[in-house]
Amino acid sequence: MKALLLVAGHGKTLDGHLDDGVSICGKSEREFAVNVCNLLYERLRGDGDLLDVQIKKVGVDQELTLQEKIEGVNDLCKNNRWSPDEVLLVSLHCKHTQNDQIRGLEAWYKEGEGTPYKAGRMLFHANMTTGLPLRPQPVMPTSENIAGRLGIVDETNMQSIYVSLGYLSNKDDAAYLFDERSPESYAIGLARGIRESAGLPSISLH
Repeated sequence: MKALLLVAGHGKTLDGHLDDGVSICGKSEREFAVNVCNLLYERLRGDGDLLDVQIKKVGVDQELTLQEKIEGVNDLCKNNRWSPDEVLLVSLHCKHTQNDQIRGLEAWYKEGEGTPYKAGRMLFHANMTTGLPLRPQPVMPTSENIAGRLGIVDETNMQSIYVSLGYLSNKDDAAYLFDERSPESYAIGLARGIRESAGLPSISLH
């Protein structure tokens, strides 16, 4: 792996308005995703085993439209001459649904060699560090997404994974998501899964 791109869900709409997703108790989907992205970035940047991996944030420190994120990551790959199998994109999200019984961790991936495994390792370790359950079918290709295409996965030229950190519409997930200690727990678990995706032990031996 030559590059790891971290993306936070939501941002701007096409008409320039801010889109923070669903807000509950004054906290939004985007706020949580940005927080976890920043903690994950710092943790990975400090990992001595990943010094040769370029780790970049896209749509985290600035509000971007979905199309701007897609173009941004594709341009990064083109300009650095990275091949698709040398780059892993991880896009972090929370979800919301009408059915408040649905809860848990899940991930969607673009079909390609090794990507389901990488998504599975991230969810496994996030489950271990947060205690949130996995969805009944936690790792699925975007081709089976009944809501349609996921642009940040389907329209990017690299291995891409959409990670849902839980459901704000479920009271148990929401209670955990907005616990002040939870972002760090997610960052620890996701970092361990990403290490395994890079062929490293889940926990650094340094």
